[in-house]
Amino acid sequence: MKKTFNVAITVVLALVMMAAPCSVFAEQSLDDSGIDYSDALEKTSRNDYLTSANAYDSMDALYMNPGRGFYWWPGTLTLRNSSGNNPINPKSEKSSLIYLPVNLYDFSGAYHPDATGGRGEDNELTQSALDALDKTLKNIRNNNNQVILRFIYDKSNDGVQADEGILDPATNRRIIEPEQSMILRHIEQLGPVLNENAQAIYTVQIGFYGSWGELHSSAMCTKENIKGALEKLLEATRTSDLRISVRTPQRYADYLGINIGDIENAISSPGEDAYRVAVFNDGYLGNATDWGTFTDRAREINWLSTQDLHNPYGGEAILDQYGRPSDVAKEPNVLAEMFKTHTSYISHTWNQALHTYWASQTYSGTGDEFEGTNLFQYIEYHLGYRFVLRDSRLYKQIESGDTMPVNYKIENVGFGNLLYPVGSCVYITDKDGNVILQNDDIGIDPRDYTTQEIVDSTLSIALPGDLPLGEYSIYIQFKIGDRIVNGETKPYGAIRFANEATWNSSLEANLLGTFSVIDHEWGEWEKTKDPTCSAAGEEQRVCKINSSHTETRETAIDEDAHDFGEWVVTKPATQSEEGTETRTCKNDPDHTETRTIPKLPDPQPEDDPGDTDPADDGSESTDQLRDALEDTSRETEDDPGSNRDAGPVHTNIEDAGQTLEKGSDVIVSNGTENDPPPTGDTSGSLIWGAVLLASLLALAGAMRSFASY
Repeated sequence: MKKTFNVAITVVLALVMMAAPCSVFAEQSLDDSGIDYSDALEKTSRNDYLTSANAYDSMDALYMNPGRGFYWWPGTLTLRNSSGNNPINPKSEKSSLIYLPVNLYDFSGAYHPDATGGRGEDNELTQSALDALDKTLKNIRNNNNQVILRFIYDKSNDGVQADEGILDPATNRRIIEPEQSMILRHIEQLGPVLNENAQAIYTVQIGFYGSWGELHSSAMCTKENIKGALEKLLEATRTSDLRISVRTPQRYADYLGINIGDIENAISSPGEDAYRVAVFNDGYLGNATDWGTFTDRAREINWLSTQDLHNPYGGEAILDQYGRPSDVAKEPNVLAEMFKTHTSYISHTWNQALHTYWASQTYSGTGDEFEGTNLFQYIEYHLGYRFVLRDSRLYKQIESGDTMPVNYKIENVGFGNLLYPVGSCVYITDKDGNVILQNDDIGIDPRDYTTQEIVDSTLSIALPGDLPLGEYSIYIQFKIGDRIVNGETKPYGAIRFANEATWNSSLEANLLGTFSVIDHEWGEWEKTKDPTCSAAGEEQRVCKINSSHTETRETAIDEDAHDFGEWVVTKPATQSEEGTETRTCKNDPDHTETRTIPKLPDPQPEDDPGDTDPADDGSESTDQLRDALEDTSRETEDDPGSNRDAGPVHTNIEDAGQTLEKGSDVIVSNGTENDPPPTGDTSGSLIWGAVLLASLLALAGAMRSFASY
């Protein structure tokens, strides 16, 4: 069973993280994936390949990477001015690239002379011819190849013969092409077919004119005609962004209308037609000018170093005029130039003698994976792009529902770059290789893996919460699209990393690492929220493996856990009835408590206006205190045994009694004088009276003793 999941990518040049169900990356370290990061090498000798085409069968799928490598010529598609056109099925299992000339000579009046022997009638392409081309390109796609297209009007497909076409008396050169207006019409007709099959086309070489379509040996090969054909091809393929290749940098300068000496300053930008103009070099490395390709090699290669960052460059590498490798074809010049021009493709067929020379030379580099190999092998492996996985790190153990980060580094060690957009996909497989999860668009663009740079990327995968426990593998896939093989859909143009033991041939994807989904190891439950009288509490436990993983559960409501406010009188007390007061729970207003307020005391009788003794408040304690003072006074005065003057003492007691009587107006409450007592509260007077009475009785006793003395 397959499920889809969402993935967000980040690259160090653009880093984007995806939120996980539990949290963003857990508190654990990224571990080495254990992948062998060494650059893979084919250990068998490549010398056999140079003498036997079958030896190329030992190449594995790595070299089927789209848009790079030695290209093959499996045949020519010749289209007829009739209804009987049949598609062909060109393919190569030895390289992703094939070269396909498409011969349109039957639509040129140069091959159908009129009664005077001159040019006959030119014809538009028939629908039968266009359909045959369309089906041929679809066959190429389904064969997992890409094509280098060149349209020609060369009947023999082997250069202009003396009896081909018509002779131009003005130049004494042969003419094999139709009129310029018909060439432009043919390009206009080809446009929709090219756009429809753009993913299967690596580049369209300008062709059309001269022997083999190489823009020479024909009276029609004028600057104006070639410029017109280039402009029409760029216009016809604008929607598909196809790359159009011209034979020399001079043709590019002609197209822009500039002097070739100013070409280094002709820097194009994305979106411009000029940005899509490439160079195919069919005199590659032949001599100082590559057999007329360059007018100033150093200057024009400086221009190519920029223009070919985003365009294919290559062609036929050949020997010099003496049948020997030229100086530019030898180390160190050849590798330096290939890196500078970002060489991406070379003909396998021409020239085998140069290939044999390269195979006889030991690669001079040291300290890399190719030390000790031959020069041909080094060139073969570095044409175009070559992606090497240099590092890959991920969580080796993880719980389901977590976010899996995968940090990986890609180095492009090739001469050039991936030129066209490709899709990116992630697979997760179980230990038996079954695809458990798949996402078909993770947003990574491997065109960012530019030549001679290491790019640090982070992939973030949100794992579903129901992923079963077990072992899993993560694969990443870059591909042009899909193709149909015997009714089955398979990847088209899948890109393999140049590493040992990372390629899954069934998925056609690259291993980034393996991991295990494990169960949680929970700690103890701890209270995180107290319950109340109206709401449950909470407690939580934390996974010991990943502290970002938690579980929370409720605890029961505590019916006694109220949070009451202040008491509020709801019924005031009176002298005849008790009152009530209530307080309300802040958690739930339905939870209340009520208590009784005692009745108010009866009112005290008003004082007699005729009573002049302010100390006589009618209380029993006051009367008793006065009687005690009077008794003490009489006792002291009537004691005949006293030989001392008791008058002062008597006076003091009377003063004290007067003070007591006056003290009924002086009340102490909470240590504050003159604070009126609460209604009916006589406790203060009684206490002070008792204290004073005790003092006076003691004083009286002392006086009696003093008198008797």
